[in-house]
This record gives sequence, C-alpha cells and structure tokens, in this order.
Amino acid sequence: MMQGDQYYIPFYLTNQDGTPVTSADVSVVEMMIGTIRKVWPTDGSYDAENHAFLFPVTQQESFSLLATAQPVQARVYFATGAVVGGKAGPVLIDLSRSREVLAP
Repeated sequence: MMQGDQYYIPFYLTNQDGTPVTSADVSVVEMMIGTIRKVWPTDGSYDAENHAFLFPVTQQESFSLLATAQPVQARVYFATGAVVGGKAGPVLIDLSRSREVLAP
C-alpha cells in the first residue's frame, strides 16, 4: 500500500476451525490498520460472495500512515456475546512523493 491510496481492504475472518466468519455471526467488527479505525457495519460493508468485511481507506487516511510496517488487527463482537480479537499483517506502507489528494 502507498500513502495516498484509496480503496477497500478486505478482511477475511475465520473461526478457530477455519470456517469463515460471516455477517450473520457478528454484531460488530472493529478493524484497524495503524491508527485508522473502522467499525462494521457503520463504516464498512460485507462481501457475502467472498466472505470478506471491506475496510474503506481514503486518500487522506492513507496519507496519515507512516511509511513503515503498520500493524493490522480486528476485534469481533459475536452474536453469542463473545468478543475476540486477532492480528494480521503487518501492512507495508510505501512513501508517496506526492501529498496531493487526487480528484476528477
């Protein structure tokens, strides 16, 4: 990922047995990359075909990330009432020489 990128980052969550965690299994999913925090369903969406929680990152948000390895984690509030966290990554952030937000 480069500073200034803007797109959806998919989070593929799995249970301990390796089966996908779906939107029907959870009430809330908190997703973090570095200091960027998003909460599903408010800030994100769910791709049912691929069993992925989609984490939108704006150009401004990715510019705020330092050009280093950034930690990635998720915390899930399951429909059962359990809250479980986990980590992935890190995501390597490349330095952008431009600091301009691009728009059509």
